[in-house]
Amino acid sequence: MKPQDKSSSNDTIADPAITLVDFGNEIMKVIARYEGQDRVIVPLLEVMDMLLESGTLLLLEDKFDFPPMVRFVQRQTIRCKDARKLSACVRVFCGLCGLGGKIKKAILLELLRLLLHSYPKIRRATADSMYMMLSSSADVDESSLESQQVDEILTSTDWNLPVAKLTPIRDQLYPLLKLQKPAVKRP
Repeated sequence: MKPQDKSSSNDTIADPAITLVDFGNEIMKVIARYEGQDRVIVPLLEVMDMLLESGTLLLLEDKFDFPPMVRFVQRQTIRCKDARKLSACVRVFCGLCGLGGKIKKAILLELLRLLLHSYPKIRRATADSMYMMLSSSADVDESSLESQQVDEILTSTDWNLPVAKLTPIRDQLYPLLKLQKPAVKRP
């Protein structure tokens, strides 16, 4: 075997074989191909959470179409009873809130919906994640009365209470977060 010349391999850095936008598109291809197969989707959600938490996916803010990703995560929460999957969805939602704008409003509505999930564990995880996300958000004025009230509701509420008792508490968050409460669909 001939030893490699170490200096030649480190002299110049080659262009990456895949750009971050390409990577985001590959994630969407995996989603399209494997949606409905939790053995692939749950780990993918956990990887997305790590990429959002590190800020890597947020670097794509102006270069990538995030609404399909948000809709995918929304679909994963509908009628889902898998705590691991739901927890990952909550964390991904909170990470995607870093994008701001209309996406943040749509995600906050989903998080508020999950505050009334049938599993208390998911309600607690949602409240904790929302508190952490909102308290670290650059566009939230920590000293404002609304922000303090949101923090108080998220941290002091016993999310183990029955959903019927939590609904009016959760509903207080809509005006505080400057969101329109969705109309209740009647059958």
